[in-house]
Amino acid sequence: MTHFKKIIAGKQLTFFVAETYPSYAGGGRNAFNFARYLHANGTQANIVALNYMNRLTPNEVIDGVNIYRIPYYNNNLILKVFSLPLLCFSYIRWVIKSDIVMVYGRYLPGYPFIFLLGWLFSKPLIYRSTLLEDDDMQSISKRALGKITLASFSLIDTYFAINSDFTEMWVKLKGHKIPVFTHPQGVDNTIFYAAASYTPAKINQSSPMFVTNALLIERKGYRKLFEALSKTSFHFKLLVIGQYQPDPYHRSSKQELKEMKALVELGKNLLGSKVEFLNTVKDVVPILRKSDVFIYAGNKDGTPNSVLEAMAVGLPVIMYNSGTNANLFKHQENVILFNSFSSLPQILSDVLKNSELLKKTSANAAENIRKSYTFEQVANGLFTTLNCTLRKPLL
Repeated sequence: MTHFKKIIAGKQLTFFVAETYPSYAGGGRNAFNFARYLHANGTQANIVALNYMNRLTPNEVIDGVNIYRIPYYNNNLILKVFSLPLLCFSYIRWVIKSDIVMVYGRYLPGYPFIFLLGWLFSKPLIYRSTLLEDDDMQSISKRALGKITLASFSLIDTYFAINSDFTEMWVKLKGHKIPVFTHPQGVDNTIFYAAASYTPAKINQSSPMFVTNALLIERKGYRKLFEALSKTSFHFKLLVIGQYQPDPYHRSSKQELKEMKALVELGKNLLGSKVEFLNTVKDVVPILRKSDVFIYAGNKDGTPNSVLEAMAVGLPVIMYNSGTNANLFKHQENVILFNSFSSLPQILSDVLKNSELLKKTSANAAENIRKSYTFEQVANGLFTTLNCTLRKPLL
């Protein structure tokens, strides 16, 4: 496989995503981290995102990544319509400027127009789905104008599927004509790594510290997690990293804000002083390294960034078995899976007494990420797939 640096040397790559850093939305966060990694390895990387109600800095450079935010007024339909000309102009401008275009998710208004522009201007184009039951091909086909939107995907050059469920739905609806690169989105192992001084699974059994990291909404499984932990017979501390209140950097729906408020109240009522809500955290590595176990309760994600990051630093991971990513998440090999929340209290009690199992899974996880799931491996595979697709290869 050709190294990605040779394939995209001297190229300008632009990510299109609804929101990005300082927002902690999963797709936008990963787009920024990937762009930052590519920049550090010699590629000019840009991100084009929305600037909801024009609240953020319109154009800035963060860690070498040029972020351009398009003013987007989404308070009502009239303002959305008035925002469209600037959106279209910005899409045209950045597609023309770019050598490679990557679109993350469906939340950019009129994103099929970017596909059309890529085709018109002969720009290599990659699309990456972000969330199961939301922007996989089957879900897109069921939305308004689904057949037209689905047809527009014939204009892209490579589909980036972060797990095999996305791939299966793509092949079912789009066939094999357009290549699919199936691989988790990866981790920046210059930031997330098992430090030499870190001892895997050195558990404080008398009062373990658990940590979880996800937006505080129902889809992430928090309600069932809090209810399960309330039934444990041992003392613990749970650190919850993730937005739980209005945030100017992240577009939250009224329903999401309602869920955040209800879940905070539920967590405090059920767990009391055992739970601490930390909101979003810029640097999670120190928190991961001081914790004993990472717990993840979501079941509808593509591939959770936070789980990959916890595995990369060598923190034992206990997660709900959603049935996805079976090739990555292997029970009692690199993670510990639970099939029902009713079983979680007993599983935690048993696992905390089994230091050898925790040590094995955490060490294997860190090694698996280092060998197969870093941004370098993602970039090599993704851009090799893209290059083999094009009539005029990049290299």
